[in-house]
Amino acid sequence: MKTIDLNYTTIRILNSYYNEKIHQIYPTINTENIKIREKEALAKAIDYYAGRYSFDKLSRIVNEECVPKFNYLERQQGLAMIEKMDNEEMTNLEMKMNSTDSLDENKVVIYIH
Repeated sequence: MKTIDLNYTTIRILNSYYNEKIHQIYPTINTENIKIREKEALAKAIDYYAGRYSFDKLSRIVNEECVPKFNYLERQQGLAMIEKMDNEEMTNLEMKMNSTDSLDENKVVIYIH
């Protein structure tokens, strides 16, 4: 009986968290008819996209669309870094700048010649 109560309480807490997360960005959305798995996906998408899209667009992203996670420049920088690593052409400075010890989580330094 305790396990059932604990499971129910956990689901209730998660549901409340997802509702709150959705209402922070989309306060007029009625979340009563949204399944908890969809709410979880929406909450994760809200964390990732930070309110960049309308609720309808976000729902489509969660349910069907594939949205690129990197812009053109970020993709080009990443590809250049991979190519340099594959060809063992990274300079000591680039390796130091991109090491996990000195890397700012949102910054990768690549020198494109």
